[in-house]
This record gives sequence, structure tokens and C-alpha cells, in this order.
Amino acid sequence: MLDSSRFLNRLQFPEGEARRLASSFLADKHVMQYVSSPVLRDKATRVIQKYYSFFSMNEDFGSVEANIHVITSQGSPDAHYDETGRIICSQSAWRDATRGAFRIQQGCGHHNTMLHPQHIDGNARLLRDIMARVYTADLATSAS
Repeated sequence: MLDSSRFLNRLQFPEGEARRLASSFLADKHVMQYVSSPVLRDKATRVIQKYYSFFSMNEDFGSVEANIHVITSQGSPDAHYDETGRIICSQSAWRDATRGAFRIQQGCGHHNTMLHPQHIDGNARLLRDIMARVYTADLATSAS
């Protein structure tokens, strides 16, 4: 996962926050070249609003057998809290969501720039390393 936090409590986003964040995202020069038509921009805005709506209504208490790997962005806090001090989400909380291994690694770039050209190679290298370790472990398991 890239800079992903596990939601432990519901978070009500302020009115208009999802639209504001969508506009900010779509205004980025690296995004504009791919989402230039009004139709695509409108669709992207609606998808982002649905994403925020989903997270405002859900908490994650499930678990998986798989290993979980989180690649964090530069300066990304591990956890976010509401105004009362209640934890809303946490990257390290994924540790409790797996019965397998958990690894957290530092990625390249800030959250909004991890997939931009200046950071993509470093983050792709981390993802390739993770996939290679998974593949090697699967081969070792199959051979035994």
C-alpha cells in the first residue's frame, strides 16, 4: 500500500472538503495533462467525493492472512486524531489487520507526489523489491 492508513473510527469530513481536495488534485500540472477534458474532470471529482463518503462511513476491523507492506510518504504522520484526541486512522494499525508479516518502509515524495515523475522510480523500486521477496518466498514454499 502506498501511504495508506487503516481507519479505526469514522471521520465526518467538513461540507465541501472532498470537492476542495478534488479541485486541488486536479489542478496539479502532472494530473492536468491526463484529466484535461471537462467530462473526465467531472468524473474524477465524483469518484473522489465517493471515496471520501465511503471513508466517512466505515471503520476497518477485518484481518487477512496475507503479509501487509506499507510504503509511507515523506513527512507522513503515523496517525491522525480528531479534535477530541480520538484516533481516526493509523498506518501502523495495519499490523493488527494481518496474521502474516507487517512491514512499513519510507517511500519517496510527499503523499500527493509519490507517483509524480521525480519520485516514481524510487517508489517503483520499493514495490519491485516487495514483489520479488513475495515471489521468492512463494517459490521456497512451493519447493518444500
